[in-house]
Order: sequence, then C-alpha cells, then structure tokens
Amino acid sequence: MSIDVDRMADVIISGTALQIAKATEPLVAQIVLLTARLAEVEARAMVPGPPGDPGAQGQAGERGADGKDALDGKDGRDGVDGKDGDPGAQGQDGERGADGKDGERGDDGFAGRDGDRGTDGAGGADGIDGADGEDGERGLDGIAGKDGQDGKDGEDGARGADGPVGKMPMVEAWTDRVHYAGACVTRDGALWQAIADTGRPPGGDDWQCLAAAGADGRTPVMRGTYDPADQYYYLDIVARDGGSSVALRDSPGECPGPDWQMLTAPGKRGQKGETGERGVHGLQGKAAAAPVGLTVDGDGLLTLAMDTGKHFSADFYPVLRSIK
Repeated sequence: MSIDVDRMADVIISGTALQIAKATEPLVAQIVLLTARLAEVEARAMVPGPPGDPGAQGQAGERGADGKDALDGKDGRDGVDGKDGDPGAQGQDGERGADGKDGERGDDGFAGRDGDRGTDGAGGADGIDGADGEDGERGLDGIAGKDGQDGKDGEDGARGADGPVGKMPMVEAWTDRVHYAGACVTRDGALWQAIADTGRPPGGDDWQCLAAAGADGRTPVMRGTYDPADQYYYLDIVARDGGSSVALRDSPGECPGPDWQMLTAPGKRGQKGETGERGVHGLQGKAAAAPVGLTVDGDGLLTLAMDTGKHFSADFYPVLRSIK
C-alpha cells in the first residue's frame, strides 16, 4: 500500500491552520474590542489632562553571577635541562711561594660557569686621562628647540658709499651655444635676457623677454574719389560728396558705412560778403571785328568775311540736303 506524502502534508497543514485559527479566535476578538475602546477613549480625550506625579523608582535588581572563564589549553612540555654541578668548597690561601719559571702555555681549558655577582668594591682613585679616542659616528639629530623671541631692532647703520654705475651687457644676435645668466640677445625681432646659464633658444623658462617684436606699421593711403567697384583696405582714404573718410578695416563695404570713419565733411555755404568798392575804370578797348561780306557757293559752303581780313567758313551742305 502506497502513501501519498504530499496529500498527507496538505491535510496536516490544513488541520494545523484550523487549530491555530480556533485557538487565536478569542484573542483576535479581544484585540478588536480593545481597538474599538481605544478609539472611543481617544475621541473623548480632546484635551489632555495634567501629567501625573512620577512613580517611585524601582529597586535595582541584583547583579547576576559572572560567567566562568574558559579553561586555557595545556602548553606542551619542555625538554629536561641538565643539572649544573655544585661548586666545590674554596680552599684557604696558602703562602705565596717564589715565582717559578714560566712554563709552556698549555691548551685552553673549558670555560667555567659564571660565578655569582659579588658586591661592588669601593671606587678607586681617578686614573690618568687616556689618549683621545677616535671620533664616534654622528648621533641622531636632536629635536628642534623652540624659536627664540625676536630681538629688538638695531639702529640703522650709516649709508654706504655709492657703488659703481651698473652696465647692461652688450646685446648680440642669438646663436646656438651656451649663454650665461645676464646675457642679452635678439631673436625674431625681440630682445631676451638669460636668467640662468642655458643652451636652449629664447622662449623657454631660462629667458626673460625684455622687448617683444612689434607688428608691421601701416600708413594711410590716399585712394582718390570713392568708387564702389574698387577694393579698399585698412587706412585707405577716399573722397566723396565733398568730404573724406578712412577705412577702419580691410574690405569695409559701402562708404559711408559702419566700417568707415568720416574725416572731413563738406562745409556749408558762407554768408554773403559786403559789396566791395568800385574798381578803377579800365582802358579803352579795341573795336570788335565786324563782318563785311557773306558768300555761299553751290556746295553749300558759307564764308563770312571780317573787316580784319579774316574769313570764317561753315559747311551747310548737310543742312541743305536734309531740307530737300
């Protein structure tokens, strides 16, 4: 017989949920009732009452017992050291015998144990100063001391003698070589002075510009009467309508205009001056020439004869032909 585990789990969960709902039903009802009562109390208590007296302070509870410290782990065992032998008893000093002859040096013996430190003996007399030893290594620098207070200003000293007049170094054209501080050179129309020994050309941090190269100057040019078909440039001067104007830039456009500056304007007609005195009577003039004869030939050529002997001719043939 097989058991449906999933179905059994659903039945158990459903039953458990039903039991929980039945068990908490009274509690839910109490919560609903308390919520309603609380809302009713809040609705009635529009103005809060005065605060009550503080209650008595409760007694401090007893301190709980301290917990036990954990046990430390055991250290590993050290090896067993060998025991030192007991020192032998010191014999009495015998009388000093006669000095014997020095025997041959024997082999070095084993070093014995250090004895217990004895009491300090009395200080001996100061010995003679020994020779100065070699200088030891320099010790570490000490901590800097605090700054001392500023002293009072001393009286001004007397003015010293004037020094010689300084001279500026001679200026030379820059060449590709080492130039020393203070040297003055020219390059590309500018004057430079070296502020440090340098092998680099002027223009970097090693040079100070004393005078920069200037731009090419331009002078006014008289261009005559203004012609709209001509091309004009900066500082060109033209005449127009009795006045004159100068161009403020290249290709200034129509004159007059915003890129033209008027130099002179036509003057107004002056007031009529006073009538001058009558001049001296002139000399008698010669009599004018008078015609003495007029002839016309068949070709329409008209000839006028004057009393001075001169003749004037006029061809009337085209006129006569147009009349026909």
